[in-house]
Amino acid sequence: MDINLPSKLETNNTYLNPIHDSSVKHVYDMFDNTGNEEYKYISIEPVDTMLDAENFITNCENGWMNKENALYLIYIKESNEPIGFTGFWNIEASKKRCEIGIFISKSHWGSGYATECLKYLLNIGFIDLDMSVIRGITSVKNDNAIAVCENVFEKPPDSILPNEIITKENVSDAYQFYLRREDIISPTNL
Repeated sequence: MDINLPSKLETNNTYLNPIHDSSVKHVYDMFDNTGNEEYKYISIEPVDTMLDAENFITNCENGWMNKENALYLIYIKESNEPIGFTGFWNIEASKKRCEIGIFISKSHWGSGYATECLKYLLNIGFIDLDMSVIRGITSVKNDNAIAVCENVFEKPPDSILPNEIITKENVSDAYQFYLRREDIISPTNL
């Protein structure tokens, strides 16, 4: 099964542009506005230099070409400021499932951008990509992300995945949230 990954997307307050179409400077600037706290709970290497940003973009481009990941840089519409990234991870088109996730710089936590982008991606995933299951995974230690996932998935975590989040500093268990297509879309709405 082949899927067509959407290119540029737009929510009420943000633009979502494929990372591989973004400038190295925008990717670097987005990461440069972050601190160590943002990296505590995610399994990506910090982007500290322009070369790191280039490598991050190359990895994103490879994931896009292989249709394994589709990651987007998040820009605030009002200022065109890059504030994070979001997208689809671990796309398994043949099984019609994927994960959604988000990384927002701390200065924009609590702004509603994470919830807005992830709810939008749920719709894209179920309607446009025809996914049957969409998951979200977050560290059991990341209270902010847990709250966002509970809001987006509209329920508490479904299970705990042992030793799922591996960062430079530690290994932690993760909460798994998931929705099935039939949980939110009735056949009469298609």
